[in-house]
Amino acid sequence: MKKIITIFISAYSLLSASAQNADEILSRVEKNMSSDNRIFESSMIIHGIRNDRTITSKTYSVGDKRSFTEYLSPAREQGTKMLKLENQLWIYSPSTDRTIQISGPVSYTHLRAHETPEHLVCRLLLEKKKNSTM
Repeated sequence: MKKIITIFISAYSLLSASAQNADEILSRVEKNMSSDNRIFESSMIIHGIRNDRTITSKTYSVGDKRSFTEYLSPAREQGTKMLKLENQLWIYSPSTDRTIQISGPVSYTHLRAHETPEHLVCRLLLEKKKNSTM
């Protein structure tokens, strides 16, 4: 009996000593959720007026400053690649066999749900041309 009480007191002491508050737990969870290097595959469902479509991509990233994304499907998007280094973004379109650098800081608020990467590039180029002629 004395042995059981000793074990119980020892276990209770260890548990109470390692107790964490909510902030410590959240901090440890956040630390585990992000890493310096990531490889992930994602799917984005776009709900359009006429139909829905799903775009899948595979992304390789180092921190939040460098990343490379390749679109895997649908066939129309397949092979399109994006490279982000700091505030610079390049997009390669296999349909035109061209790489285009989008200048200036990249903000994802510029992306619209119905736009493909090609639409985004065309819209930004038109905006740049419009601003340079004014």
